[in-house]
Amino acid sequence: MMSFATQSISNAPKMSSISRRSYIQAMTVMNGLFFSWGFVTALNDILIPQLKAVYSLNYTQAMFVQCVFFTAYLVFSLPCSRLIAKFGSRYAMSTSPITGCAARRCARSRIRLLSRTARVQLT
Repeated sequence: MMSFATQSISNAPKMSSISRRSYIQAMTVMNGLFFSWGFVTALNDILIPQLKAVYSLNYTQAMFVQCVFFTAYLVFSLPCSRLIAKFGSRYAMSTSPITGCAARRCARSRIRLLSRTARVQLT
């Protein structure tokens, strides 16, 4: 019996060109998502001083942005894991952009409402 570590690479199954191409495409998409998510996370640090200047926030109020951003991982992890367990990862990954757009639209309308009330209070 040969262990996995001593098995030669020549005995490994060959990938067809189609599966190799789909593998490369999948890895490209995953790498792109990884770096874009990291970019969005890094934008929080740039956003905090801007929010402090625009809305006259103190340090605690401005750092609430970071708190809310990372709390979203805690809040959405259990429902998303149940969704993946029930429907599969392919369905969950295909519906997540739609869910994200809907959440962004709700947040955008909420921000508009808050900025309108802030303008009314300032005048």
